[in-house]
Amino acid sequence: MEMSRYWELVETLRGGNDAMRAAGEKYLPRQPKETQEAYKQRLNMTFLFNLYWRTIQSVSGLAFIKPISVTNVPPELEYLEFNADGTGRSITELAYDMTIDSLQYGKAHALCDFPTVETDELSLAEFRASGFKPYFTVVSPRNVIGWRTTSAPGTPVLQQVRVTDHKVAPSDYNEYAEKDVFYVRVIHPSFTEIYEYDPEMKDATYELVKVVENTLGYIPLTTAYANKTDFMAAQPAMYDLAQVNLRHYQSSSDQNFALHFSRVAVMLGTGFESDELEGIEIGPNRMIVSSNTDANVKYVEHTGKAIGAGRQDLQDLETQMSLLGADLLVSKGVSRMTASARRLDQAETMSVLQLALRSIEQSIERLYKMAGDWLGVDASDVSVNIGEDMSTTTDPNPVNSLISFYKETGLMTEEQLLQEAQRQGILSSYFELDDDRPSQQEGFGEDLSSEPVEEPVEEDIDESLEEEEEENQQQ
Repeated sequence: MEMSRYWELVETLRGGNDAMRAAGEKYLPRQPKETQEAYKQRLNMTFLFNLYWRTIQSVSGLAFIKPISVTNVPPELEYLEFNADGTGRSITELAYDMTIDSLQYGKAHALCDFPTVETDELSLAEFRASGFKPYFTVVSPRNVIGWRTTSAPGTPVLQQVRVTDHKVAPSDYNEYAEKDVFYVRVIHPSFTEIYEYDPEMKDATYELVKVVENTLGYIPLTTAYANKTDFMAAQPAMYDLAQVNLRHYQSSSDQNFALHFSRVAVMLGTGFESDELEGIEIGPNRMIVSSNTDANVKYVEHTGKAIGAGRQDLQDLETQMSLLGADLLVSKGVSRMTASARRLDQAETMSVLQLALRSIEQSIERLYKMAGDWLGVDASDVSVNIGEDMSTTTDPNPVNSLISFYKETGLMTEEQLLQEAQRQGILSSYFELDDDRPSQQEGFGEDLSSEPVEEPVEEDIDESLEEEEEENQQQ
């Protein structure tokens, strides 16, 4: 598929230094007339400065400093907050995985699944009492190998999705060995077909092993997007950063190799006869003898200019990577210079990370709705919130803005001011207002450490002047 060609680079970068070296000439081309041995030596000296993957992990972690908030959850689905996938992983961990996939591939898939029930004899009450519960599974975009949608105009609706999976099973021929068994699930709105591929089987092919009824009447797969190109299609949200990171990897290879040879001394011998060069040993306590009085031995040193240029190139690339990574946290419209304009831009635009998070919020809300449909409960009012404001602030001193808003508008109480300051991390969450504080508007922000000084009235000033004049006349 067209998307997969973009995924190759970002997946290799995610694998780190070992994956880049294993890719060999695909991402580090061999120079003309460079021998395989010399290339292998250069490849093994190359190190990946993986700012791409570090950026994805860092910005994803920013959104989950606090657990995500899920409200209006029916009692039957409250277990999902702490056991979303049936293995004890919380809904926050699941949302984090979706964020990683969304930035990595440009989209993230999640499936609301249900344990297979072998009998259709259960009533709804017996079904609920049986302990069967729906669960969520994050499906890598790499594992969604195909789909079909309705051709009618309007919002496309999935009619078929093909998902690959595999599990490790004991070998049929060796009790101590294991094998990988591969599966393809073909999900339809009313049933699911499960195909199995066992590599130990002779003439192994994918065989249909089970058909499971889907009582939902629709495909319980949801997709969140960070860089959508079409329905179910996207491109990596940080592909530009990945390309610059690849360029840095290649440039650092040249730099490391140049440094290696500039540090190794190269000797030049002139004026020697060919037979005099045989058996010469270089090192301490050794003597080099020649019959030619003009013979000479000296070291050839690198000027270092190319090394300096290479170092500057690496620094420029690192700056570019930093800027491309920071773009995730800076709203796209903040180029205008005034503070008011920047605030307006931040209110009107969202960063790539924010867009991804908002889409993931909607996907998780749909997952809860699907889980409710499995159990016959209404979960349409579930609300999910991830993070709060992920944009980089444009105000160097947010305290001044809060105080100005409080004093000039009168729209905020002291309690609300405290809550907002705590939300922005200006005050500790343990800070509390004192009961002997000044009123809401009067005296706020003034120096209250000393007693107020009364201003003298005009009559008192006149009396003091008259008394002073009488004393001068008596003298």
